[in-house]
Amino acid sequence: MKLTAEEWKIIDDSFFLNQDKDNYVGAALRDLFAMGCYLHSKGQTEAGEKAIKTALRATPFVNDQFKTNLFTKVLEYLPGNEAEYLRNIRPHTELLGLLETE
Repeated sequence: MKLTAEEWKIIDDSFFLNQDKDNYVGAALRDLFAMGCYLHSKGQTEAGEKAIKTALRATPFVNDQFKTNLFTKVLEYLPGNEAEYLRNIRPHTELLGLLETE
């Protein structure tokens, strides 16, 4: 099972809600989430999950219960879906390039 389009939209919107004037914070959180996916795909499970959790915790989700449920779902469906997650979060091009070098 995977995250729904609606769930990805909520995550995506949350990164945009947490932006400064030039959206550096939102971009940094997207990149952190993407690096977590990449690390997880390389067998660095703990480091990958930590990066993803940190990025998500920094976003202003609707409420804490929803955030907790989405955290659980994101991590539950992560194994085997790391590349899809990395692409869906739309990090900087250089991070997307990590997938292409494999």
